[in-house]
Amino acid sequence: MERTQPRPRMSYRNPTFATIVAGKDEVKFVVHEALLITQSVFFRAALTNGMKETQMKTVWLPDTPVSVLELFIFWVYHRRFPDKTKGDHEDMIALYRKDGDNGTLEERSLTKLYVFGDNYDVPDLRRQAIDAMFKLMHDKIMSSTTIRYVFDELLEKDAMRRLLVDRVCYSGGFLLDEDNDVDAEIYPPGFLLALVRRYEYLVHDKKPGPDYSLDVCDYHEHETDKERKACKAKSK
Repeated sequence: MERTQPRPRMSYRNPTFATIVAGKDEVKFVVHEALLITQSVFFRAALTNGMKETQMKTVWLPDTPVSVLELFIFWVYHRRFPDKTKGDHEDMIALYRKDGDNGTLEERSLTKLYVFGDNYDVPDLRRQAIDAMFKLMHDKIMSSTTIRYVFDELLEKDAMRRLLVDRVCYSGGFLLDEDNDVDAEIYPPGFLLALVRRYEYLVHDKKPGPDYSLDVCDYHEHETDKERKACKAKSK
C-alpha cells in the first residue's frame, strides 16, 4: 500500500478549510481541506462530490468521539502520534497516553484511531497505528476490553484482529488465570475461535522453529513483494 498522493502544499495564500463536527455535542474542528482529501477517500468524496458537505465544506461525524477526532487531526498535521519527547502539548499527550498505566490508554487510543482509519478510509493512519501497536505489544497483551472492541468493530480478516491473535499465540499463557484456565466470558467468541484456528495452523502447518517471530509487514496492506521489501528497507 503505497501512498497514492503526495503531501499537499501548505503555503497557499488563500487555503481552503473544512469543518468537521464531532460527537453528540457537535464540537467543531477546522482543518486544511487539502490535508483531509489527500489522506482519506471518505473526506475526498465528502468534500468534492458537489453535495451538501461540499458546498458547506462541513462533514458531520456524530458517532466519532471528540478525543478520537482531535487525535486524528493531530496526526493529519504531524503524521505521527503525540510524543512528550517532541515537545507536544500536554493536553494532546494526555489524550493519547498516560504514564504508569501499563500502556492501557495508549492501546485504546491506537485501536480507536485504527478503527477510525478503517471507517473513513485513511490507510496511512491504519498502518502507523499497526506499527505503534506492534511495538507496544512487545511487552504486553492487550486488555480484554481492547480485544472485544477490536473484534466488535472490525471485519474477520482485518490486520488488527490478526495481530492481536498472533501476539497471544506467539507469547502463550497470557490469557490464563491462576488456575491455568481462560475466562471465556470476558473475551468475544470470535477472538477465541480465531485463537483455536491460529494454534491449529501453527501446530500442524507452519510448525515454527526457535527463530520464529512476528513480522510487522504481515499486518500492512502491501500489494506486491517489491512494496514489502521497500517497507522493510525503510524501517531498518
